[in-house]
Amino acid sequence: MQDKLTQVVEDYLRGQGMELIEMSAEHLKRGLFIRLVIDRPGHVTIEDCVLVHKELGWILKTEGMADEDLRLEVGSPGPRRKLRIPADFERVTGEPVRLVLRRPVNGLNVVKGTLKQATAGHVIIESDGMNLTIRMDDIKRANLWR
Repeated sequence: MQDKLTQVVEDYLRGQGMELIEMSAEHLKRGLFIRLVIDRPGHVTIEDCVLVHKELGWILKTEGMADEDLRLEVGSPGPRRKLRIPADFERVTGEPVRLVLRRPVNGLNVVKGTLKQATAGHVIIESDGMNLTIRMDDIKRANLWR
């Protein structure tokens, strides 16, 4: 059921020009509880969250995947969104980011700057007029830094 639920959610969001960032679903005594974090180019608005809540809730109920006791929470990743996988980094190329590193690069444990390039193996950050190449394996934590 989880795979089908994820597919229905992703298909709906894709049709709305959005993407699924995180999803959790659990069966509680009073019904299904689903928490979604969604995103779209630019940013997610409150209106986007309300639309997804109404329409996706209706879709899940009509397809028999949830009953009337469905609890659906929809939110955005916010201006300091976590970056975890290479696709997250690629999506925010040109944006300000903050990286916490596993080991120092040029003597820095924390790097703030503009993400210039992202590949599966490394990122290039422009910080204080310098381009720093940082391996993905050396990134402990990364966030968009708007």
